[in-house]
Amino acid sequence: MSAVIHYAKQGSGHRLLVDFFGNTNRPLRLDLKASVGTVIALWREDDLGVTVALPEKNEVRTFPDATQAAAALGMDLPFSLRQLAAILLGQFDEFLPSTASDATQTKQGIRYTLPDTSPFSSITLDFTGKAVHLTGHGASAWNAELTPWSSDIPGPAYEKIVVETSDKAKIVLRVKSFAQFQEPMPDTGLELPVM
Repeated sequence: MSAVIHYAKQGSGHRLLVDFFGNTNRPLRLDLKASVGTVIALWREDDLGVTVALPEKNEVRTFPDATQAAAALGMDLPFSLRQLAAILLGQFDEFLPSTASDATQTKQGIRYTLPDTSPFSSITLDFTGKAVHLTGHGASAWNAELTPWSSDIPGPAYEKIVVETSDKAKIVLRVKSFAQFQEPMPDTGLELPVM
């Protein structure tokens, strides 16, 4: 998947080009580039955590999860790469509990309040059963608006995710292109390049 991320916080903003690929059951890769194409960071998430290669600094760093990796790089990211992939594909079942604490009708649909053990605080399904809004907690509270894929060309479940955090960060991820393969990608194709 190729995407564009617009990230803004406290008056400063960045536009990043993203290549996101791998297997939803891990490992996953996320390559970030500046809008002029310069590679900023290469991420790999697997069962051991997240490894981030920073080519301009000739540095490789490891983190327990993607939220901590993003924070170390100056960004608020409330999801693991695996959760982000699942959201984009509309595959929430692995991350949602089997029961909700509460259900409330809203203008958008039905908002389900989730137990504290869930990575999300709530999920709102529209009246057709498609997720349109998420909230969560972590380093800061956040909410995410999900825009369904609208092209006639097959794609992910969502083409845009807008995340806003309680500490005034805003992340807009817009999918530009998408390809899904029948077979899992081999782990060798998901390794970080040697620096």
